[in-house]
Amino acid sequence: FLISEHIQNLTRTGDLGSLVFEPLVGPTSQRQIEEPAHYLNAGNLVDHAKCVGGKSLFWGGWTPRLLEDNLRRADSPWPEEVVDYLFQTGVPPEEIDDGYPFVEWEIGASESTDFIQGDLYNTLLTRAKAVASEVTLGNGNGTHLMTPLPPPVAVQGTGPQSGLFGFDKYSSLILLLDAIRRDHQGDDRNRRLFLVPNAHVTSVTMDQGIATGVRVALVDRIASGVPFDRNAPKTIRSIENFEINPGGMVVLAGHAIESTRIALNSFRRPIGVGPELMGRNLMAHVRGNHVWQVKREALSMPTGAPLGNAALHVPGRSRTVTQQGRQGEFHFQFYASANVPPNSGSGPLDAEEYLYRLLPNFDEIQDILQAQNDELIAIGIRTCGEMFGEREKTIPSAELFSWMDTPVPGVSDELFMDGFGNIIERVPRAFVRIVETPSDRAVREDQTTAAFQLIAEMFDVPISETGSRFKTLEEFLASGNKVRYYTDSNVEQDGIGTTYHECGTLWMGTDPYGSVTDVHGRFHHVSNAYACDQSLFPSAGSANPVPTGLALARKIARGITSRFTSSPTVSVTESGFDDLFDGTFSNWRSADAANFLTIPETGQPTILNAGVENQNPLLGVLYFSSEEFDDFELRLQWRTFSPYANGGIFLRAPEPVGNLFLLGGFYDQALEVQIDERGFDVVSDANGSPRHKTGALYGRLPATRSCSRAISPRDGRPGYWNDFVIQVQGQDITVRCNNEIVCEGEIGNALRRGFIGLQCHTEVVQYRSIRIKRI
Repeated sequence: FLISEHIQNLTRTGDLGSLVFEPLVGPTSQRQIEEPAHYLNAGNLVDHAKCVGGKSLFWGGWTPRLLEDNLRRADSPWPEEVVDYLFQTGVPPEEIDDGYPFVEWEIGASESTDFIQGDLYNTLLTRAKAVASEVTLGNGNGTHLMTPLPPPVAVQGTGPQSGLFGFDKYSSLILLLDAIRRDHQGDDRNRRLFLVPNAHVTSVTMDQGIATGVRVALVDRIASGVPFDRNAPKTIRSIENFEINPGGMVVLAGHAIESTRIALNSFRRPIGVGPELMGRNLMAHVRGNHVWQVKREALSMPTGAPLGNAALHVPGRSRTVTQQGRQGEFHFQFYASANVPPNSGSGPLDAEEYLYRLLPNFDEIQDILQAQNDELIAIGIRTCGEMFGEREKTIPSAELFSWMDTPVPGVSDELFMDGFGNIIERVPRAFVRIVETPSDRAVREDQTTAAFQLIAEMFDVPISETGSRFKTLEEFLASGNKVRYYTDSNVEQDGIGTTYHECGTLWMGTDPYGSVTDVHGRFHHVSNAYACDQSLFPSAGSANPVPTGLALARKIARGITSRFTSSPTVSVTESGFDDLFDGTFSNWRSADAANFLTIPETGQPTILNAGVENQNPLLGVLYFSSEEFDDFELRLQWRTFSPYANGGIFLRAPEPVGNLFLLGGFYDQALEVQIDERGFDVVSDANGSPRHKTGALYGRLPATRSCSRAISPRDGRPGYWNDFVIQVQGQDITVRCNNEIVCEGEIGNALRRGFIGLQCHTEVVQYRSIRIKRI
C-alpha cells in the first residue's frame, strides 16, 4: 500500500513511484521487442506500479472512446452486444447507467470544458476544426483527420453541485477504499470485503475445469525492502492456499500481461478442446511526441495577455494497411501552453508542464502566471496509433507479430524464499514478444506526417517550416518564421513497450473456438473464472484503454452479480403452452437409474429432482411417454447445487429401451441440451469443451457463452433458478438461457420426431415448470 489517491492530487511527492514500480516482465531475457533502435527507450518494456491501486494512481487521464464505426465494421472482432453496451445503443438518455456515458461521468470526463477553457483553448479548437479537413497526405493514400474535439480529460475541477468538492484526477482506489469502509456496517463481524496488501497471487488452483482457490505468497515487505534488482527473489512469510466457496468465482483484473500470465500458469486450454489461444493478439500503441514553439502573432493573440493551458483531441485514420485490409486509427493529444519552465532561457517548451498539477499555495500560482512568455506558445502533439493483433497464428512463433506465453517451469521463474534464503516457490515468468509490424509502422508514419500537416494548416505556414530548427531562441524570434520545431530526433518516437497500453491477450468473442472469453468476460474453458481488464479487447484502436476497460469492468460486474438472482416463478402457464409435468410422474417413464423424485413446495411449483448428491455418475432417463414431438418450443426452469452437477434435456429422442449406449441407440440418436458448467467431453477426457457445457447441443453445437445462475445453497435457502427456452423447428435449434441466446444452428442428422426427456447423471439437477408449445 502506497497512497490512497492519484499521485497528481498530492503535492511534493518526489520520486515516490520508484518504491513500487517493478518490471512488468523480467529479466530482459524474457522479452523481445522488435523496433527501430532510434526510438525513445527502444527495446524496453517500462516498469509498472505493483501496489494497491496499481496504475490508477499514476495514469495520464486522457480518456477517449474507441470509434464506434470501427467497432461496427462487418469484419470487426468486437461482439455487437458489447459495442451496444459501450455506446448504450437504444437506451433512453434518462435511463443510461452504464457504458461510456456512465464511465465518463464517473471519472470526470463528461464535462470537457470543466477543466480546460479560456481564450487559447477556444482559439485553437476553432482553428483546428476549420482546417482539419485539409490534412491529407500528398500521395492520396486516404490518411485524414476527423473533427477535432474537446479534450477527454478525467479530471473533475468543479464540484458536482454547490457545496461539494470536485474529486480532481480520477483513481479507482478511492472507490475501493470507500466500499471497504462501508462494508463493515458499523461492526467488523459484518465485513465481507477485504483488501490484503503484500499478497502475491501466484496461480489459481483448479479441479476438473473449476477454479477452487488461489495460491498466494504473503510477502514480508520489511525483509524484502526495495531491492536494487527488482527481479531478485522476494522474502515471504508463507505460501497459502485459499479455497473459494463452491459457488465462488475468480476474477483476473491486474493487467493484460499479468492476468494472462496467471491464466497460462493456472488453466491452459486442454488439448482435447483446441489449440491454446491465451497470449495471442497482443497489442499496444505506436506513439510519438512533437513540440513546436509558435509566435503568438500566428494566432492573432495579443502579446502580454495571460493564457491558460489548452488541450484538444484530434482523431484520424491512416492509409489502408495491406494485411488488415482497412484503415488504421490514430489520434492526437494536442496541448498548448505559454508557461516558461523556471530558470529557462528557451521560452515555453513543455505544453503539459502545468496541465495536471496540484499547486499547494497561492505564491506558486502567482509565479506561474508571471512566468508566461509574452511572445510564444508551446504546442505539443502526442500521436497515438493503432497496433494490430494476430489471433490466428500459433504461438510461440518467430514470425513478425506480437504474442506472450509462459515457459516451462525452471526456465525463468519468479522466486520466493523464506527468511533463511531457501527457495520455497517458483512461478514461471511471462515471456513477451512485441513487434512493430509493417502495418503498425504505416500507422506511425501517417500519424506523424499528419501532425506536421495540421501545424502547417493551423498556423498557415509551408510544411517545410514545421520542421525548421533554430539554434537559439533569439535567432527564431528574429526570423520571419512563425513556427519552430523543438523536439530532438532521438525522442520523437516512443518505443512500443513504453505506453502502458498492452491489451488483447484474453480477448472476448462469440466464437468459443476463436476467442478466449465470452461476452461476459468469462473464460470459455473454465466454469468460474473471468478476466476484467484490457486483456479483453479484441482490437486496440488508438484510444487509451482506461475508459473502455472501466466500462467493460462494469459490464462484467453486472454479469457476475446477476448470477445471484433467480428467475421469477412461473405461476400461470402461458397461452398456447401445455404443462408436461403436473407434480406427479403420470405420463412419465424412466430407464436405467431411476433417481428421480418429486419435491412439493408450498406456494411454488412442484420440483422434479434428478440425481443424487454424489460426484460419481449414475445415468438415467425420465421421459414424457404420452406423446412424441417434432417442432416445438420447450420452456422449463432448473437449478443446481454443485459445480460438478451434470444433467440435460433430451429432444426428439427415441424411446429409451434396451442398451441405451449402443450405436444407433438412445444416446446416439437423442438430441440433448446439456447442463454441465465444467463442459466435460468424455471422448477427449477434457473439461472446458464448448460442445459439452451448459446450453450446448451436446456434441453437436457449442454454447457460445456462459450465462447460468450461481449454484444454489444446500441449506434450505431459495437458491437460483435458471430459465431455458428451447425452440426446435425443422433442422434449426435455438437455446436461450436466462434470456440470452446460448446456442443456435442446424441440428444435422437426427430424428425429426421423438420424446422429451430429462437426464440424471452426476450430482443433483432440479427442474420445474416444464411446458411446451407445438409449432
